[in-house]
Amino acid sequence: MAMATELPLLLAGRVLSGAGAVLLNVAVTKMVTDWFEGHNVVSALGILVTSWPLGIALALIALPMFANNFDWAAAMYLTAAMSAVALLSVVAFYRSPSSRQSEQARRLRLNLTRQELLLSILAGLVWTCYNIGFIIVPAFGPAFLTAAGSNAETASAVVSTASWVIIPAVPFGAWLAERIGRPTATMIACFLLSACAITAVISVGASVALFAVIGLTFAPPGGLIMALPGEAARPQHRAVAMGVYYTCYYAGNGMLPALSGYARDFSGDAAAPLWFAVAMLVLASAFLLLFEAARFRFASTISESTRPHVR
Repeated sequence: MAMATELPLLLAGRVLSGAGAVLLNVAVTKMVTDWFEGHNVVSALGILVTSWPLGIALALIALPMFANNFDWAAAMYLTAAMSAVALLSVVAFYRSPSSRQSEQARRLRLNLTRQELLLSILAGLVWTCYNIGFIIVPAFGPAFLTAAGSNAETASAVVSTASWVIIPAVPFGAWLAERIGRPTATMIACFLLSACAITAVISVGASVALFAVIGLTFAPPGGLIMALPGEAARPQHRAVAMGVYYTCYYAGNGMLPALSGYARDFSGDAAAPLWFAVAMLVLASAFLLLFEAARFRFASTISESTRPHVR
C-alpha cells in the first residue's frame, strides 16, 4: 500500500492485509487456546481480545500524527514494520505448549464431525451477535444523540465512553468471570444487562454513566465466548473449528451492520439501530443456550480435555 501510486494497487494491498488479518486471528486464537488449555484460558483470551480495540485506538492516535510529520506512505511502512517485529517476536519467543499439542498439530484433520461443526457454528453466531451488538453503539450512538439535540462533538465524546471503558474491562472481566465459575450464566446476565442499558439510553436518555455501564457489561463475555470454539472440537480439529467460528463472524460482520442502517433509513427513527443492537444481544443469549443444549446432547462424543473451565 505504501508503494501504491494508483487506486488498484492500493486496493490490492488492502485486500491482502485484510486477508492476512483474518488468517492471523484464527491462528493466534488457537495458539492462545492451546497454550493456556486447562488453566486461565478465559483470562488469556480476554487479554487477546483487548489487544484489538487497543491497537485500533493507538493507531487512530499515532498514525495520523506520523503521517502529518512525514507522509501517508510512512504510516503504511510503520504498520508493516510493526507487523515484522511481531513476526520476529513469535519466531524468537513462542514455543509449542507441550509435546502432546505438537503431536496433535501433526495429526491435524480437516474433517470436523457434525457435532463439532454445529457447535463451532453456534459459537461463531454467539460471537457475531455479541460483537454486532457492541459495534452498533459507537457507530450509530452519536447520530441518536445528535437527533436528540446534542452537538456532534458532545455526542461522540459521550458514546466513546463505552469504547474506552471496555478496553481495560475486558481482561479484568474475563479474569473475574473465570473466578466466578459460571460462564454461561455470566454471559447471559451480561448480554441482558447490556441490552437493558442500551434500552435505557433510548428510553430514559443518554449519559456518560449509562455508556460506561454498557462498556462494563459488555466486557466479561469477551474471553468466555472466545473459549467456546476451543470447547467445541477435539484438539486435533481445533484449528478448523476456529476457522468455522471466524467465518460466521466475518460473514455476519459484513451484513448485519448494514441491516441496522437500513432499519434507520426505513423507519426514519434514529433509535432503530440501537434497538437492533438490543435484538442482537437477545439473539446472542439464544445461540448460547442452543450451544449449551447441543453440547450437552453431544457430551459423549467430545473429550473432556476440550473443557477448560467448569460449567
